[in-house]
Amino acid sequence: MILISRVFSLTIFIYLWLSIYSQGKTVGDYTLPEIISYYIFVSLLDVTVLSIDVGWWTGDDIRLGEFTNYLLKPINYFWSKFSGALAKTIFNTIVFSFTFSIVAVFAKKYFVFPDNIERILSFLLFAALAFVLFFLFSYLIGITAFWVADIKGLNFSMHTISMIFSGGLAPLTIFPLYFQKITNFLPFKYFSWYPVALAAGKTDFSTGELAKVVAWIVVLGICSSVLFSIGVKKYEGYGA
Repeated sequence: MILISRVFSLTIFIYLWLSIYSQGKTVGDYTLPEIISYYIFVSLLDVTVLSIDVGWWTGDDIRLGEFTNYLLKPINYFWSKFSGALAKTIFNTIVFSFTFSIVAVFAKKYFVFPDNIERILSFLLFAALAFVLFFLFSYLIGITAFWVADIKGLNFSMHTISMIFSGGLAPLTIFPLYFQKITNFLPFKYFSWYPVALAAGKTDFSTGELAKVVAWIVVLGICSSVLFSIGVKKYEGYGA
């Protein structure tokens, strides 16, 4: 279902941009092949590294009392969820990479493949970091269920915000400068825009950006660990 939905939305985006560019219009400094390639890469990330909503899993575990089972067993809850998300992500990557390769072949006239191995490796590195960062972001939302009865609304709102600020709707560089400056203070651009911009040649690998995403991973990791410890003390195991 995720694959069908994403391929359908990708097809709509491709026809939309074909229509816009056919009228002689342009979007920022993106050529038609570059903007279509951007959405192909974004879609690939969306159904692989950004597809596992661990916040939903965690929220349901706490709300339904299933979390009690983890407290009674010698299992680390965080690493249990992380390993589950990683396994599903690897599976999705294998399946969907093949599917999107077919899409890229059919759209090869409009697809720009990374022009050197450095860009490919940089994309893979930041895609892996995007998985860790997104996992922590989603996990942090999930553990708010210790205090919030139902996190579905919060989860939906935060993921909508992240989609806007991550470049999931459109490349961040086509937005006003003030908006781009805001994204520089948030972790969301590392979900989609930065890895894809590396692959597309719209930005270069930067140790500064690498340090920032690692810093965000550390910050979210510490926050989730502290909140989890506080939440466990409050947990009453309803529904267990």
